[in-house]
Amino acid sequence: MDFCRQLWVFISSEAVWRGQLVSAFVAGTGMTATVLASQKPNANFPVFMAFLNYVLLFVFFFFRYYYNSKYPEHDLKKLFTGDWKNPAWIYFLAAVLDVEANFMVTVAYNYTSITSIMLLDCFTIPCVMILSKYFLGAKYKRKHIFGTFLALAGVVCIVANDSSDSSGFDRAVLGDVLVLAGASLYACSNVLQEGLMKKNDREEYLCVMPGFAIIITLIQGGLYDLPGMMRAEWSISVISLIAGFVLCLFFFYLNVSMFLKYSDAALFNLSLLTSDVYAVVFSFLVTSEWVTWLYILAFAFVGIGIYMYHSEEPPTSALTVSGNMPTDNNSGVREHKERLLEKDEESSTYNKIIDTQLNEDGGEGEKEREDEEGRDRTTSRDSTLAEP
Repeated sequence: MDFCRQLWVFISSEAVWRGQLVSAFVAGTGMTATVLASQKPNANFPVFMAFLNYVLLFVFFFFRYYYNSKYPEHDLKKLFTGDWKNPAWIYFLAAVLDVEANFMVTVAYNYTSITSIMLLDCFTIPCVMILSKYFLGAKYKRKHIFGTFLALAGVVCIVANDSSDSSGFDRAVLGDVLVLAGASLYACSNVLQEGLMKKNDREEYLCVMPGFAIIITLIQGGLYDLPGMMRAEWSISVISLIAGFVLCLFFFYLNVSMFLKYSDAALFNLSLLTSDVYAVVFSFLVTSEWVTWLYILAFAFVGIGIYMYHSEEPPTSALTVSGNMPTDNNSGVREHKERLLEKDEESSTYNKIIDTQLNEDGGEGEKEREDEEGRDRTTSRDSTLAEP
């Protein structure tokens, strides 16, 4: 009973179920991107699909939080005047990292298999742990390290299962290099996003960052995707697959922001290791080919690793992150001026009180001096009259 209760507490933990929900959405994007890449001609348009996702994010968060009187803390004027909680270059950098990471990994589906992409994407985990340690002040303990190795052991099981399977893709090395580069950019993006989420900037981040990303994808998409889009055969199935990819990516972003607000980027990437298993399950639903026992063992390793990692205290917190994240210089100046004005008001009020007390004390003192002088004159006059 105790084991069942602990297991239920673990499964019902938000970091666990939300992490697996995100992993399922990642598997969904992988499956749709694979099918789009297999179309003749190729219908996998990474920048265009990312553009649609960023537009959807911006529209949703703009009307949900900024163009809504229920959330007065989100000022519409500040959004468009650039009066943000973080510097503009932070959001621009986040947009560049996110756009290029999505671009590289999605393009890799044109050159290599979904299994190779899922496996090589694990390179994000050590990158995230190193970046979190140096930039977010993360403190990893033995359970964190042991849980990470257990989860990666699940990846080894999948590699062993697929080692004898020829993918049949040409230029697979190029696809692998693109995945590794995208994984590195994903690590930088995840750590930066975790830092911003810990500072309670979720709504601003998911409105401002997509705004920059829309501009970037418009320029990059015109150069990369437009020629292919002109040659593509726009059937209902292709449009449905693109819509499915965009929706999976959209819900992925919504849940990632909530996950990183209360947990850390390393646990997030560990949770994504099960996406390969979900991709195989999705494939079974389409092709009716069941998974081998190594996939089940891999899922068990990943699950136990996540349990070990999650059983320890999170390596980062809002206090450690806020102390390491950069702040907006303009907002800092404004806050400094506001503090100075408050101090000036306090000091002026204090001075007025002191002046009033001094005036009162001065008036009483002057009366006392006049009384003393009057007594002195009376005493002097009496002494003069008393002389013979």
